[in-house]
Amino acid sequence: IVDPAQAKDTLRQLQQRFWQIRPSDDLERLWRARHPSLASRLASAPLALLTAAAASEAERASVRQLSAQLPSIQALVDSAPMYVANARLGRTGVFVDDSGLPWVVDWTKWRLEPLGVGLLSISGPDVFAREMVELLQADARTSAVSEDLLFLVAYVADLLTKLERLHLTSALQVVPEVLIRTSALQERSQPRSVGS
Repeated sequence: IVDPAQAKDTLRQLQQRFWQIRPSDDLERLWRARHPSLASRLASAPLALLTAAAASEAERASVRQLSAQLPSIQALVDSAPMYVANARLGRTGVFVDDSGLPWVVDWTKWRLEPLGVGLLSISGPDVFAREMVELLQADARTSAVSEDLLFLVAYVADLLTKLERLHLTSALQVVPEVLIRTSALQERSQPRSVGS
């Protein structure tokens, strides 16, 4: 019988171990050449939705501020180290055999990501950032990465995740000052009938 606490600890260690896998320089250059930038992912539809949902000048100013900060955020994200990631690492994708050797059974979700993106499905961005700070302190190759950068990357990753899952019927707080109101989005997205 597998002890649940031991199984949980094994999975946690396994996830941390895989998140220390660094891709080759060639693979990282290829990824950066083909992957859409943060600015391009945020520049069009998501920001348009945020603007449409803003119900006050203060909220619209927050959206404009976010837009203006994209270049500096992009530079920080680009400076984060790349890792080979798999958000499916967990009970359904990994098992440990009788000898204690972990086996990964789901190979469909492996990808390259900047530090901070994938593990948000496992823990919150703040928890993840703290864990990664501890890991990076023991990694001389990335010792120059600051804790502030980790938190920012985690926050931006969380923001992207929410934006990508955004639907017109969702009430979602994207940035602290901007609350996307379900009613406002529904009213502005509904086609008007003739004569209304």
